[in-house]
Amino acid sequence: MMSSTLADSASRSPSRLSDNPSKKRLCLQANAATIASTYRYPFVVEHDVIELKAEYDDYHRVYAALLSQSRLKMFDRPDRARAAAEFEALCREALPGLYPAWNVYHFGAGGLDRPQFGNKLKDALKALADKTRDKLILDHVNELSEQNVGDAGIDLVALYEWKDAAAAVPSVFCQCAAQQEGWPEKRFEASPWSLERFFNFFHKPATVLFIPICYRVPTGRWVGSDAHQSILIDRLRLTELLDRRLDGGDRTIADIVAVMAAPIELGAFLADQAQQQAA
Repeated sequence: MMSSTLADSASRSPSRLSDNPSKKRLCLQANAATIASTYRYPFVVEHDVIELKAEYDDYHRVYAALLSQSRLKMFDRPDRARAAAEFEALCREALPGLYPAWNVYHFGAGGLDRPQFGNKLKDALKALADKTRDKLILDHVNELSEQNVGDAGIDLVALYEWKDAAAAVPSVFCQCAAQQEGWPEKRFEASPWSLERFFNFFHKPATVLFIPICYRVPTGRWVGSDAHQSILIDRLRLTELLDRRLDGGDRTIADIVAVMAAPIELGAFLADQAQQQAA
């Protein structure tokens, strides 16, 4: 279950680090020191032991959610779907921290703002083209099935919508990849190169790829260049953007926690307890 994530990952007291503990200790210490500058890191790392801090607040719940969303293989299918949806919701909360004067839309299938675009993909693409003021390749759009309610790889959209009616609307298309390993293959899903099948862009949108992992070596640099051709926002950058929202005063930490259906709490959550709650 999702609620067991912290217990499984880090909270057994104490949890020993294996597989080259010296290297892992450096990574954890670098991770904790970097994140502590922008967010409340819920762990204490000393020597080769990682433990949860005694206090556990809403900041920790957000970080714990991102941590669990980076390890979806641990969960069953319903929990994976819920966690992926919660990751999109957290990314939607974070994106205005990068584009504070822009309009942000949750365009993805089932997204908060999808009703204003239309449930069917062909309708949604037409409505999106109206907002970006781009022309559609209607022959290709009309090939889409009437039953297709997907999102063409676009989870979030950020636009600066000019007051005038001319073209060239600054735009960003985002993909939210709640995956530990397979995310590099998703970096082009929301890219103009993929979407030129449907759009004749006046100006190509930027591409942002959100991932819940902390994709860093101990120096703070990327592990590799897997995200080339996209603006990569990993767990570290995502929490920085959430902090910008909080600093701006338009969101509270309670608002951010509220977008999660089941925030993670401390301790293991056993199957028989789940059955008792359901009863």
